[in-house]
Amino acid sequence: VQHPSSVSALRADPPSPTRGEGEARVRRNQPVTLRLCDQAATAALVGEIVRTTLTLLFELAFLLLEKLVAFLHTSQNGRAKMAIGRVHERQG
Repeated sequence: VQHPSSVSALRADPPSPTRGEGEARVRRNQPVTLRLCDQAATAALVGEIVRTTLTLLFELAFLLLEKLVAFLHTSQNGRAKMAIGRVHERQG
């Protein structure tokens, strides 16, 4: 809770971003080269994040694919053994 005198003082002279006051600092006051460096650094960081994320996703996909192939191979071998067992039962 603010004291009423501070509220009226703020109303009379609110914080001004152009004077460097308040929470919102205007980036337009930065030199053009600094803004371009910020944009380039941000673009590079985003590119690295995307590249790393895609690499991890592909590695996970290949790992899951290997597990799926192993499961299907085991499953097919199990079915083949069951079928052979049924044939032997009929013959026996």
